[in-house]
Amino acid sequence: MLEIPRHARDVTASWVAGALSEAGVPTGSLRGVERASLNAGSGVFADVSRLRLTHERPVPGAPTTLIVKLQSEFPHNRARARLFRLYEREVRFYREIARALDLRVPRCYWSGLDPDSGRFALLLEDLGHLQTGGLLVGISPPRATLAVELLARAHAQWWDSPRLGGLAWMPSFGGPVMRQLAEVYRELWPAFVDLRGHTLPPGALTLGERVRDCFEELLDMLSRPPVTIAHADFRVDNLFFGDPGGPDAVAVIDWQLSSIGRGAFDVAYLLCQSMECTQRRRHEMSILRA
Repeated sequence: MLEIPRHARDVTASWVAGALSEAGVPTGSLRGVERASLNAGSGVFADVSRLRLTHERPVPGAPTTLIVKLQSEFPHNRARARLFRLYEREVRFYREIARALDLRVPRCYWSGLDPDSGRFALLLEDLGHLQTGGLLVGISPPRATLAVELLARAHAQWWDSPRLGGLAWMPSFGGPVMRQLAEVYRELWPAFVDLRGHTLPPGALTLGERVRDCFEELLDMLSRPPVTIAHADFRVDNLFFGDPGGPDAVAVIDWQLSSIGRGAFDVAYLLCQSMECTQRRRHEMSILRA
């Protein structure tokens, strides 16, 4: 077994060749790896880089670029990730669920997890040839509808399935792991109000306080049947778009928060996090019905 890299600089050509070899991917004579960090604006709980592979000769079927995802370089972020078992959840998602899921996700060539040290690594397919979005731009109603329709297929696969009971590593929204979010919310709420409270519309602070005071109750509601596997971070930053009628119509990345709960949470999260408010009000019910 390959050692899990401690830092992105430890992802060498020999390490990549070993990982691809374990995955049964021909590497030929891999000459070098050029790494570029993708952490700007993302990667809060992980160190994400794009790898450009240089081969001495063309190798049919071998990738020329890859994505490597490692534990965060920042101790506080690593500690928070371990608290919520984010690394374990994503590694086991790719090992146990991804290949049979009726949803386009990146191929995982190699995964590693060391629960004692908290280190993890994923060597993933690079989806950079597809189109991406951003929270500041938002998502259009047609793309949101398509994303929700395709996500629904994956939700349907696990809808109230007895197989959910076999996923002891995947927490439910109302379980002890996710209930820690209530304390995180209460911890960060005063600083958020000081920093951004003056920018919020009327009623927002009162609503935020209501959420703070009944956070556990909301999590319990999201855990009542019917439940399925929820992505739990289903926003435009984690979506890639290709030809609407093709196999890459919508691809979904970042499964660190995958949880067992109400599927409608993912729909609400996408619309609230990724769609401009007036657009969302105009289209949310038609998207939800779709």
